[in-house]
Amino acid sequence: MQEFNKGYLIAFIGGISIGLFYISNRKLADGTPAVVMLAHSVLIGAVLTSFAVPFVWVSPRRRIFR
Repeated sequence: MQEFNKGYLIAFIGGISIGLFYISNRKLADGTPAVVMLAHSVLIGAVLTSFAVPFVWVSPRRRIFR
């Protein structure tokens, strides 16, 4: 039996996400202006990726250039 690989789960979730994105864009394309579709994409993407911030955030270091 093969060991569980995290990459498989990430790829599966990514595939489901892009599929749902395409379906929702197809539904919105009927009568929605392009600006509204773009705003939905940006807002949904920002909300979904914000959940990863606590796990990957690294505070910037202060650098002094000479």
